Amino acid sequence: MSGSNAPGKLDSLHTSIPEGVVPLEAVLCTEELQRRPARPPDHEKENRALVALARALAESPRTILQLLADTILEVFEADSAGLSLLTTHDGGKRFYWPAIAGRWKPHIGGGTPRDFGPCGDVLDRNAPLLFRHFELRYTYFLPVTPPVEECLLVPFYVEGKAVGTIWAIAHDERRKFDAEDERLLSSIGTFASSAYQIHTSIEAVTVEMTERQNVEAALRQRTAQFEILLNEAPLGVHLVDADFKLRHANPTAVSAFGNVSDLIGRDFGEVIHTLFPTPQANEIVERFRHTLETGEQFFAPEWAGERLDRPSREIYEWQISRIPLPDGRYGVVCYFRDISSYVSAREILRANQDQLRALTDTLESQVRARTMELEKQSELLRELSQRLMQAQDDERRRIARELHDSLGQVLAALGMNLGTVAQHAKQSAPQLVRIAGEGQHLVQQLDQELRTMSYLLHPPLLDESGLSQGLRWYIRGLKERSGLNTALSIPEDFGRLSREMELAMFRVVQECLMNVHRHAESTKATVRIARDDKRVYLEVQDEGKGMPPDRLRQIQSHGSGVGITGMRERVRQLNGHLEIVSDRHGTKVSVTFPSPKIDSSG
Repeated sequence: MSGSNAPGKLDSLHTSIPEGVVPLEAVLCTEELQRRPARPPDHEKENRALVALARALAESPRTILQLLADTILEVFEADSAGLSLLTTHDGGKRFYWPAIAGRWKPHIGGGTPRDFGPCGDVLDRNAPLLFRHFELRYTYFLPVTPPVEECLLVPFYVEGKAVGTIWAIAHDERRKFDAEDERLLSSIGTFASSAYQIHTSIEAVTVEMTERQNVEAALRQRTAQFEILLNEAPLGVHLVDADFKLRHANPTAVSAFGNVSDLIGRDFGEVIHTLFPTPQANEIVERFRHTLETGEQFFAPEWAGERLDRPSREIYEWQISRIPLPDGRYGVVCYFRDISSYVSAREILRANQDQLRALTDTLESQVRARTMELEKQSELLRELSQRLMQAQDDERRRIARELHDSLGQVLAALGMNLGTVAQHAKQSAPQLVRIAGEGQHLVQQLDQELRTMSYLLHPPLLDESGLSQGLRWYIRGLKERSGLNTALSIPEDFGRLSREMELAMFRVVQECLMNVHRHAESTKATVRIARDDKRVYLEVQDEGKGMPPDRLRQIQSHGSGVGITGMRERVRQLNGHLEIVSDRHGTKVSVTFPSPKIDSSG
């Protein structure tokens, strides 16, 4: 792919910052990498990935960028992975995506602006960055599916010049990146630099294939870059040619060969016999000759050897493969890593396994005991909560009755007395008529407020006529007081429920609609109630602004305020289930109860 953008779903991106987007720090969470639980480096997986990429670079360099994306996807167990490269035809004003693996693969060829995008921020800061929901800042990602939960990006450079980034994406919360992911992606970034050089070199070779001189120059450049790759690789690499002589060794490999003089060009078997005892040296030489003759690969995850040139026992992980050489014959390339310290640490840990097991058993016993204690305390708290809620409902019913009966009668008597005063004042004290009339009006207002307060504490219609009539009265009064227009959907033949269930459903609707009025910025709401042979259903939905994600996660994890906690407790006491979902289109509260027998006693 050339330095221009191929057609893609993100071709029409804006290059200016749109109004209303969140600042960069609102979508950056790089510090989370160090706060998340640490994992030990998986050098085995890392080495296998680098070996596979190095082999592919030698055998099929045209596909190396896509193979690099596929490798990142596999190694990081990500949902999507890819590369972003700066365009060349316009001086690097945009990034384009030449290779993508995973769920975003259909977006190959798309890209982002250099001056307003996550890749640009990575190059500007010259450091790996972790983003969360970056579509909140870079709004051109909003229509791209699936959306991004987290994206880890690292920069890579060629000869000190920034050329792009590599990245891994998680599309949901199941995958969380950590410091080990950052280290591993940065390591692969070194390979990406060399891979990009190879990629650009091959493009140049393809364009200038007709000119032999340019082809030869590109091949020389490829050879030099391949040597750079070998020299910069974080593992030892050496090459044995068809004559069984050492043709090449990178700095790590030279160090492992110790004090062998004039290493390059010497017989490989002779060198190995100066480093290890005869049985081990013979094993190595036999493996190399077998691979050279048959092409069969060999991998040793742990190979231990006593060194002859220095007093040490060293353990290596190594792999050999046959590769074609420029002269048309074959050679054997070896990739290896000294894992002596790793094995030593593992052995020490295995000496402590019994202690760890005993400690684990003790901790598990303590956890079980503490769990049982907490469960008992939780049950006591639930019983207390149920009693308190029942006492609250009984007290509301009593106060409502007192307000309606006792104070209602007093207000009625006061109104009649004021009427009598006004009647007699017409002749003896005309100036009192107006005052007595105002008093009667105030008594009427107070009586109306008293009735409303009494009904809100415990609507008598709920006991007398059931849930349907009680809710219709409440919704009608709420509209008069607040302007909230609520539609009630309940079947005509819904019937009666137990007093406890009708009261619980009434209080849930009451709490939900008050939350809509106070917080949702919505003028409309819908209450739906239904039942079948097994379940009773209640749903309250608004058309408001929805809850912030952090608040919704807190509620869904049962961490919430008094109102929602009260709703959950009422529902739980009747073996029901409550669920709350919210987005920018509004909030919906759904409650399901086991269906009781129809109570037709009224």
